[in-house]
Amino acid sequence: MQSIEDVFSYTITVEDHLSDMWSNNLCGFRIVRLKSGHTRISGMAADLSVFYKVLTVLGDMGISVIKIQRKPYRHKKKRA
Repeated sequence: MQSIEDVFSYTITVEDHLSDMWSNNLCGFRIVRLKSGHTRISGMAADLSVFYKVLTVLGDMGISVIKIQRKPYRHKKKRA
């Protein structure tokens, strides 16, 4: 069983604007169109296969990836 420490946040910046309809094909990652004409795709994954699936879909669509960031997910603790 994986712990919360195994979950990572991914942010992928790609060329051009993507439509929101691609969100389902991108494992539910969030799509944000930037003023620069690029698109930021972000989401969390506890399994690298999810991240690789997103990259595969982008590659199959012929979308050029500009930047990839990976950060550990930081779970916010509730105050008592």
